[in-house]
Amino acid sequence: MEGDKTKTKPESVMDLMEKLHNDIQSSDWLTKNTAEKWQADNPELAAEYIKAINKESSTTSSSSSDSSTDKNKTADT
Repeated sequence: MEGDKTKTKPESVMDLMEKLHNDIQSSDWLTKNTAEKWQADNPELAAEYIKAINKESSTTSSSSSDSSTDKNKTADT
Protein backbone atom coordinates (compact mmCIF):
# COMPACT_ATOMS: atom_id res chain seq x y z
CA MET A 1 0.00 0.00 0.00
CA GLU A 2 1.24 3.46 -0.83
CA GLY A 3 0.27 4.92 2.54
CA ASP A 4 2.58 2.49 4.33
CA LYS A 5 5.79 4.05 2.94
CA THR A 6 8.14 5.29 5.62
CA LYS A 7 8.11 9.06 5.55
CA THR A 8 11.37 10.85 6.10
CA LYS A 9 11.89 14.56 6.50
CA PRO A 10 12.79 16.03 3.11
CA GLU A 11 16.25 17.52 2.92
CA SER A 12 16.49 21.26 2.49
CA VAL A 13 18.23 22.76 -0.50
CA MET A 14 21.06 23.88 1.77
CA ASP A 15 21.49 20.29 3.04
CA LEU A 16 21.67 19.04 -0.53
CA MET A 17 24.16 21.74 -1.52
CA GLU A 18 26.34 20.94 1.48
CA LYS A 19 26.24 17.23 0.64
CA LEU A 20 27.16 17.94 -2.99
CA HIS A 21 30.00 20.22 -1.89
CA ASN A 22 31.36 17.56 0.47
CA ASP A 23 31.06 14.86 -2.18
CA ILE A 24 32.93 17.00 -4.71
CA GLN A 25 35.66 17.86 -2.21
CA SER A 26 36.21 14.23 -1.25
CA SER A 27 36.09 12.90 -4.80
CA ASP A 28 39.08 12.29 -7.05
CA TRP A 29 36.88 12.53 -10.17
CA LEU A 30 38.37 15.88 -11.23
CA THR A 31 41.93 14.60 -10.95
CA LYS A 32 41.09 11.63 -13.16
CA ASN A 33 38.83 13.42 -15.65
CA THR A 34 40.84 16.31 -17.02
CA ALA A 35 40.22 18.44 -20.10
CA GLU A 36 43.18 16.69 -21.75
CA LYS A 37 41.64 13.27 -21.07
CA TRP A 38 38.28 14.41 -22.47
CA GLN A 39 40.02 15.80 -25.55
CA ALA A 40 41.87 12.49 -26.08
CA ASP A 41 38.65 10.51 -25.58
CA ASN A 42 36.59 12.78 -27.89
CA PRO A 43 38.94 14.07 -30.62
CA GLU A 44 36.25 14.95 -33.21
CA LEU A 45 34.06 16.81 -30.73
CA ALA A 46 37.07 18.53 -29.21
CA ALA A 47 38.13 19.73 -32.67
CA GLU A 48 34.63 21.16 -33.24
CA TYR A 49 34.72 22.97 -29.88
CA ILE A 50 38.17 24.41 -30.59
CA LYS A 51 37.08 25.53 -34.07
CA ALA A 52 33.96 27.21 -32.64
CA ILE A 53 35.95 28.93 -29.89
CA ASN A 54 38.53 30.20 -32.35
CA LYS A 55 35.79 31.44 -34.68
CA GLU A 56 34.02 33.23 -31.80
CA SER A 57 37.32 34.68 -30.61
CA SER A 58 38.21 36.02 -34.05
CA THR A 59 34.71 37.45 -34.49
CA THR A 60 34.94 39.21 -31.13
CA SER A 61 38.41 40.54 -31.91
CA SER A 62 37.42 41.86 -35.32
CA SER A 63 34.29 43.55 -33.97
CA SER A 64 36.23 45.35 -31.28
CA SER A 65 38.87 46.48 -33.78
CA ASP A 66 36.11 47.58 -36.19
CA SER A 67 34.48 49.69 -33.49
CA SER A 68 37.81 51.31 -32.57
CA THR A 69 38.34 52.15 -36.26
CA ASP A 70 34.85 53.68 -36.34
CA LYS A 71 35.70 55.79 -33.29
CA ASN A 72 38.85 57.07 -35.02
CA LYS A 73 36.84 58.04 -38.10
CA THR A 74 34.34 59.91 -35.96
CA ALA A 75 37.09 61.72 -34.06
CA ASP A 76 38.81 62.78 -37.32
CA THR A 77 35.69 64.38 -38.83
